[in-house]
Amino acid sequence: MSRRRSLDHDGQCENGQVFDLFDRSKLSRRSSYHNDRRLDRERRHDTNRSSIRRDCDYTRLDDGLPHSPQPLSNAPSCECNRKSNSPPFATMQQTGTTSTAPWSDTELKDLVEFLCDKMWWRVQCEHERKREKKLCADRERCPAGNPESVHYSDILRLQIDQCQKTRKKYSDRMSIAEDKLMTGITQLMERHAPRSLTSSAATISGAESEKLGAKLESLRQTVDASAKQRKQDQEENNKLSASASAKISATAAAQAKLSKETDELKKSLELERQRNHRLEKRLEDMEHKLNSMSQKQEKLAQETASNTLSGNECSVKMTQVLKRLDSISVSAVTRGELKMALEQFDDVITSPVDTSCIGRQDDEPGPSGNKTRQYLRQLSSVVEDVKSSIGFDADGAVPKCIADLQGEVSSCTKSIQSYYEQSLIMSETLKTLQESICSLQSEAQQKQEHDLPPPPPPTTTTTTTTTPLPRTLPLRPLPSLSAGHGVNQQDLDTQMMRLSATLTEDIQRKMQEKLAKVAEQLGSFIDKERREREQASSKAEDSCNKVESLSRSVDDLKNYMQNSVHKLDSLCVHILTQLQHHKDGMGSFDSRLQFVAMEHARHAEEVAMQLRVVNTWQSNFTTKPLYLDIVAHINRTLPSGINAKMSTLASRVEAVESQLRAGEAAALKKRKLQE
Repeated sequence: MSRRRSLDHDGQCENGQVFDLFDRSKLSRRSSYHNDRRLDRERRHDTNRSSIRRDCDYTRLDDGLPHSPQPLSNAPSCECNRKSNSPPFATMQQTGTTSTAPWSDTELKDLVEFLCDKMWWRVQCEHERKREKKLCADRERCPAGNPESVHYSDILRLQIDQCQKTRKKYSDRMSIAEDKLMTGITQLMERHAPRSLTSSAATISGAESEKLGAKLESLRQTVDASAKQRKQDQEENNKLSASASAKISATAAAQAKLSKETDELKKSLELERQRNHRLEKRLEDMEHKLNSMSQKQEKLAQETASNTLSGNECSVKMTQVLKRLDSISVSAVTRGELKMALEQFDDVITSPVDTSCIGRQDDEPGPSGNKTRQYLRQLSSVVEDVKSSIGFDADGAVPKCIADLQGEVSSCTKSIQSYYEQSLIMSETLKTLQESICSLQSEAQQKQEHDLPPPPPPTTTTTTTTTPLPRTLPLRPLPSLSAGHGVNQQDLDTQMMRLSATLTEDIQRKMQEKLAKVAEQLGSFIDKERREREQASSKAEDSCNKVESLSRSVDDLKNYMQNSVHKLDSLCVHILTQLQHHKDGMGSFDSRLQFVAMEHARHAEEVAMQLRVVNTWQSNFTTKPLYLDIVAHINRTLPSGINAKMSTLASRVEAVESQLRAGEAAALKKRKLQE
């Protein structure tokens, strides 16, 4: 294009005049065609570069309004970088015509800046739309019921929301930039259209006006198409936002359902953990009980081992029992013998004296032992009467009368003891008297031997007439005393005999009385003792029966204990197996939980890395050097013929507006004239 400009400039310099209108329009059409193609290529190149730069944040630091880039006047111009042999377009205008440009470079740069802003925000909106579509596809690929992808789905949902907000912000800024661009173009056309129309009206012919109208119509169509495209983009954005919001609500509902299911699973897991804890406690209690029962079983086994007898001892005891049974069977009597013995016993018991008391009975003979039974009943009634009369208590206390009798007997024994002592003393005194009498007799005999012949021996002795006292020494016969002593041996013997007889009679009488009283009450004691012996024997039999039943119950208890121990052993084995299964399940659950925790940590690290990348992307994009690079890129890629194109467009727009105003003024004059 610079080469064509140089050729045009050379032609103007050589001929000294401007090319004709046909050649100029042809060259302008060709230059606009090439410029449009280059703009399309550069736009695609910028779009590809923006799509590649995914790691940067395209958010700009502003206050919600589009921040216009650095003015193009401050940036290095593209004309300085391009080396061309042709002079600039302003020089061409000055050489071709004496009129100046209808607008300034500052206004054109502002319009280009607005256009670049619009293009930039459109590219960013398209990028965010593609990113949102990709995130929605990733979120749809996440399984709904998998708890491992819940956090990743939430992160994707948040990113989708952020993309929607960012795209809406970009679209708003694009709309604002477009409005500013249209406003600037309108102001520029309104400001400079009449002047450019008057300056170029002399050189424009009718054919050129038709071509200009066609171009303006095409420009209007392009503007309408851009407006329609904008509306379509807005509708598409609204549809995408609605679909994204619907998907987000559906995912939120699914997330709530999944969270509810996870809460239920956590509760069930807690209940299972509590149940396992209770089972462990129960197993520990059962182990303690089993240990205690095993200890008791060992003790019982030791006791049974100590109580068990060997086979020889059992055989010896069995032989002893058999011998005893044989002896019992030998000493046993038949029923007839027992009946005869009972009849004889009845005859012995029922004496003729008792028949008067038992009289007035039937003459028919009763069963064997009936008389003895009746006699014993009478004796029992008499004993009961005696007990009631003497105040006998059933608790074994001694009655008062018996106690009095026992006291009297004890007093009699004491008096007998005293009498015995007195008799001993008397016997000693008698011995001393006999010795003295013997000595006196020996002296008297010695004297009589000298004086008188010895007297004849006594005819009777005291030993044949006297009866010895109980527990006393017999009295020897005393010789006749001399007349001087005045003591007769026979009188002394008679007195002693009388004394001993009276003493013995008195003692025997008292003893008989006491013994009779004791004998009367002794029968009751004997009966009581017999009954107590019978009761003791019955109690012994009962105790033997109880011991046998107790031994049987002990055997049953041993059998029950053995069965219960076997059952407990089987139950413990079953519980241990169940506990092992539970432990295995808990181990697998722990391993799975650790795996899930590792996966979650890995995903968290990835998310953190992505967040750090996004933060660095945002911080890199919002820096001033990047902004300057963008402005420099726009300045570098700006086409060289844009100024000429904008000037021609501005002049055409001004001409059209002037024609429209002229037409409206003429119509207004006609209406006024008609009125």
